[in-house]
This record gives sequence, C-alpha cells and structure tokens, in this order.
Amino acid sequence: MKFLAAYCVLPLFPALVLGSGQGYEDLERQLKEVFKERSNILHQLLKTSKELQGIKVNLQSLKNDEASTKNDVQKLLEMGQNQREMKSLQEAFQKQLNEAAEKAEKQQATSKKIQAQLKELRYGKKDLIFKAQQLTDLEQKLSVAKDKLENAALDKESQLKALKETVQLCLSSVLHSQPPTVSLSSSKPAEKLPSSSAKGSKAPSLGTSTKVWQNVSAEKKNFPVALKKEENQSTQECDSQDVRLAHLKNKA
Repeated sequence: MKFLAAYCVLPLFPALVLGSGQGYEDLERQLKEVFKERSNILHQLLKTSKELQGIKVNLQSLKNDEASTKNDVQKLLEMGQNQREMKSLQEAFQKQLNEAAEKAEKQQATSKKIQAQLKELRYGKKDLIFKAQQLTDLEQKLSVAKDKLENAALDKESQLKALKETVQLCLSSVLHSQPPTVSLSSSKPAEKLPSSSAKGSKAPSLGTSTKVWQNVSAEKKNFPVALKKEENQSTQECDSQDVRLAHLKNKA
C-alpha cells in the first residue's frame, strides 16, 4: 500500500518542484485530493479484496459443493444400485413367497387327502376288525362243526364196522350151518362105525352099537327142522343188519 501511495504521489512531484511558487493552499488541496483518491483506491482495493475473498470462499464452497455433489451423486448411484438389487431381491423373495404359498396349498390339499384316506382307513380298519371277528366266530363254529362231524364220522365208522362184522358173522354162520351130504339109504356108516372103532384094542358090544345108531337116526330126523329154524333166524338178523347199514349209508 505504501508503494502504491508513493507511485501516486511521484507524478505530482515535478509539478510541486516547478510550481514552487504556487500557494500552500493549492498544495494542500491537491494533497487532500490525492489522499481522497488514495482512500478511494484503498477502499476499492479493500472492496476488491473482499470480493476476491468472497469469490475464493464461493469457489471453495463450490468445490465443496461439487465434492458433496459428487458424493451425493455417488451415493445416489449407490442407492440406485442398491434399489435395483433390493428390487431384484424383492422379486426373488416374492417369487419364493409365491412358490411357498403354492407348496403350502399343495401340502394342505395333500394333508386333506391324507386325512380323508386315514378316515377311510379307520373305517376300513373297523370293518376289517368286525370281519375278522366274524371270521374268528365262523372258524370257531367250523371247528366245532368239524369236531362234531369227525365224532359223527367216527361213530358212523364204528357202527359200519360193527355192522360189517355182524354181516360177516351172519354170512359165516349161514355158510357153516349148511347140512353135509348124507345118504340115508345106505347103512354102511352104521356098519363101519363098529369096525372103525374096532381098530382100537377091543370091539364094542352089540348093545352099544345099537344105541349109537338110534342116536344118529334121531339126530338125522331132527337135523332138518333145527337147520331150517337156524337159517330163518340168521336170515332175519342179516336182513335187519342190512336195513340198518343201508339207512346209515343214506344218512352219510
């Protein structure tokens, strides 16, 4: 500032030297004007420096604003990227929610079907238990009936066996009770009887041979009557046994 004041005063210096004769008032007036101009210049310089300082501050603020703007823009870009990522995540999450809802609906439908099947199975189980009880009762009844049939079969077999034995006895008795072929006209057996007995040590007496012959003659006379009675009795027994056997066979 001092150099500037000296620079302003130097052009006036020759005038001061040349116009030494002028008055003190003119010099004072000029000095006042110089100081006034100097003060104006200083004022303008101060104003200009203030403006420059303000401009610097504004530039700094602009720089700061630019940096903040860049930061804001970067943040906005990051926020946009985050929003896009969040949107994609939200879409994926929504898709997963929809899939989960569909799976839940399917599981609910499957659960209802399973519950219905379980209900049917419970009813079926009850029916099976009832049928199993019925089958058990039927098996018991069949077992009892089987035992009865086996007992009845054993009784029938024993009865049939007894009847067969009776029939065989009847037939054997009938066969054994047939008369032998005896010739009543010849008297040779009577004559041979003493001779056959004579082959022993002693011959029988005439009275003994006569008694034997009388007994044989009486047996020959009575034999057809007794044989006929025995045949009739055995025939009746066999007929009754045959009727009983046929009756049992019809029942079986």
